[in-house]
Amino acid sequence: MRTALVISALLIGLASGSEWSDSYLAKIEEMGDPPSSEEIALLAVLASNEVPKEEVQLVRAEAWKVLRNSDGFPDALFARIEEFRKEWKRTGISNSYDFERLKILSSMGELQDVRVVDRLGSLLHDMEWSEDPVEHMAKGADYGLTQPNGKLSAQALANLVENPPLKKDPESYLESDIEPWRLWYEQLKAGNRTFRFKGDPQEYSLTGPVAQSLEPKSVSPPEISEGSSESVEETRPSIWPLAFAVLLLVVAIRFASRRKPASP
Repeated sequence: MRTALVISALLIGLASGSEWSDSYLAKIEEMGDPPSSEEIALLAVLASNEVPKEEVQLVRAEAWKVLRNSDGFPDALFARIEEFRKEWKRTGISNSYDFERLKILSSMGELQDVRVVDRLGSLLHDMEWSEDPVEHMAKGADYGLTQPNGKLSAQALANLVENPPLKKDPESYLESDIEPWRLWYEQLKAGNRTFRFKGDPQEYSLTGPVAQSLEPKSVSPPEISEGSSESVEETRPSIWPLAFAVLLLVVAIRFASRRKPASP
């Protein structure tokens, strides 16, 4: 997922080599047991970092170990999204909510865990915009909108699993493209479908590894091709990855600024 690569690039750009890895390994070591919701969100970002550098992968492995051993970490991530949603509803200001949910859901698209798939699937019907797209365009705003959580979740799932139900670039999903994912998730919940993570031959259900592949006998809806008919959705702003990159730079600087000064 391109957004996860943006996270990685921003974090790496703030420091390099052993200085970077030592800083984040220390942060992980100092985390509470269990980690706070903010710490779990940082662990998710670090564990989704795919930059092929030795020091980066060392931090990634440690973050993933702590994250996977944190009971219900996907629930904690979703609770954090809801916390920021409530703040948006209370204040009418969506900046923090949009930033946090985009960061979390993009990171989850790199975390191969059955619990992550289940939680992402549960969010596929959440198509609430934090700002009305029509009003946004009418006022001539020069910034993109963050997509609804349902679309972000579908994009994250597309990055996680083999043989997605929609053969289309996730970055160009329309709202109508989420329906095949909803059907896919309902089949998982019903127990008549299994799935595989990318690069992993093991079959999984929502309860864990299984011995055999399983697919529903019913015919799925026809796949939507890249040449889908025009929709009002296609006129909606689509430059959110740039806004996301700026937001990620802010959070990376925030965490970097909290590093303890080196001992003399």
